[in-house]
Amino acid sequence: MNTKHLAYLSAIAESGSLSAAARKLKISQPVLSRYLAKTEQELGTPLFYRLNHRYALTQAGAIYLEGARKILDIQSETLHTFSQMSGSERQYLSIGMTPHHGGTAIAYMYPRLIRRYPSLDLNLKESYSYGQLQALHNGEVSLCLNYYQPELMPMVQAPIFGISSLLFALPVHHPMAKYGSTDFSRPARMSRDQFLTITDIPFVLYGPNTFSGQLIDQFFQKEGFSPITTFRSDNTATISGMLSSGLYAGFILNMTARKIPDMVYFTSFLPYYLAAGLFSAVHQPTEIERYAAFLHYQFLKQDAVYTPRTNRFMEELIREFS
Repeated sequence: MNTKHLAYLSAIAESGSLSAAARKLKISQPVLSRYLAKTEQELGTPLFYRLNHRYALTQAGAIYLEGARKILDIQSETLHTFSQMSGSERQYLSIGMTPHHGGTAIAYMYPRLIRRYPSLDLNLKESYSYGQLQALHNGEVSLCLNYYQPELMPMVQAPIFGISSLLFALPVHHPMAKYGSTDFSRPARMSRDQFLTITDIPFVLYGPNTFSGQLIDQFFQKEGFSPITTFRSDNTATISGMLSSGLYAGFILNMTARKIPDMVYFTSFLPYYLAAGLFSAVHQPTEIERYAAFLHYQFLKQDAVYTPRTNRFMEELIREFS
């Protein structure tokens, strides 16, 4: 069962750009464009809005993407059934991941997992950071693909894949925007004191169920800073959509950031994140769990804003599976 085309749609939705998606998939942009045009023609409806070279899912596109992800689950069940019929020993893997990031990552990882472990019984649990950590400690998942903050995540062992940080975004009409950068991959510097002067624009912020939201809340509380907060969401795509209106300021992770028209970006003085796989400190990861973490590292390496950083645990996985 060929599921490669599912990765195409997920990459476009994740990147918001054909060129960026093609680079991530390591195919040419014309090939990706032809695939999308053919798929939309067959379906008789557009899957994406095109606006200033940006691609955003239509309602039909969101439905199609949700269905595509279900196909992966069906494929897993089908292969599992075949394995049972042939008497193959079942192998279990339970992964926690965020809704925004999970679709593209699993589209990359799943075919490679199936090739190595044909009798794989895969269970995916989508939730935001706090829910993932709870599921990990409750034994509902054995591996989470997320960001790691040692101070906020006790009783966790983590192979570290790289560094991610929160960017601060402002619309171009704001007086402070003249100091910013329109390139999120090369944000301008902003000091803590400069940031604390920004009280004349409403904010959209991550919710308290995310570690981004918790870090921001801790900083605001420490500094006694209380901006007008219009909206909070656990969903990165929702935050990006609100920022794209040009009416708000807010934070966004650089590894999930995509070009938003009429916005400028600054580096953040908040602690950076470590992109990582999260295992319970009391759990000895199995081979298949270690391989899944290695595949996620390979997936992240394709991202243009990926900043390498590995620890001993990750280096052991690289030696084991490279």
